[in-house]
Amino acid sequence: MRLLPLSIILLILGILFLLLTPLSHPIKVSSIIKIPPNSTYALAYNGNSEVLFTYNSTFPINVTGYPSGATKSNDSIIYVICFFSSSPGNLYLSNHNPKPTTVYYTLYEAGGLSLYIEYLTVLCPILIAGGVILLIYAKLAHKK
Repeated sequence: MRLLPLSIILLILGILFLLLTPLSHPIKVSSIIKIPPNSTYALAYNGNSEVLFTYNSTFPINVTGYPSGATKSNDSIIYVICFFSSSPGNLYLSNHNPKPTTVYYTLYEAGGLSLYIEYLTVLCPILIAGGVILLIYAKLAHKK
């Protein structure tokens, strides 16, 4: 008989967490900038967040300011840098070319609450399914 309250609690938690999911508000900044020859542009990011920086430029640029453990990828068209940031910082976009370059970039930041809500999104179906299974089992066990 203890399974019935447990199954109801799991169902309520699953539904409650599902209702919290829309509270996730990652920050997205997209822009186009022109960097003069032999210049650097600083792009700030927040701390305690997951940062995803994608960019493309008319001439090659050098990007610094991210942690050494960052994941980097490129297909020669779109460049991607992804990392976790524990404190605020800057990405530095340096143009070492003799001509100005145009950079097309997008910066996504998912802060602490957003990350936890993403985990809850995965947990919701597990809690709801577990609650339903326990509820059915409790009802069947009660009939015997």
